[in-house]
Amino acid sequence: MNFTPNESDWTLYKKLVAPARERFLHRINQEVTVILSDPERNHTERFWDAFHKMEKDQKILADAFGRFSRSNMALSILAMCRHQMIDRETLQAFSREFREKVEFFLDDNI
Repeated sequence: MNFTPNESDWTLYKKLVAPARERFLHRINQEVTVILSDPERNHTERFWDAFHKMEKDQKILADAFGRFSRSNMALSILAMCRHQMIDRETLQAFSREFREKVEFFLDDNI
């Protein structure tokens, strides 16, 4: 999917990225904290479990936010939807044309 979004969609996207990333990282940081403080695991297990979780989540971050450009905006939005960083209600703020293009590629997971 490669198309150039209009100016209002691009402006909205730029405002959406930081809060979506912060919400995602807040959740991930809480999950890592639980892993690191689990009394059932020894220090080595805690370290490696947290490391592997962060490694997996880093790939999600790269998928959703690693292509910050106007031409990749739709792919980024799709990734944010796929990883539950934004929902269909959030998509309603975008233009009808943009929503139609994005929703065409979405499944019913969000």
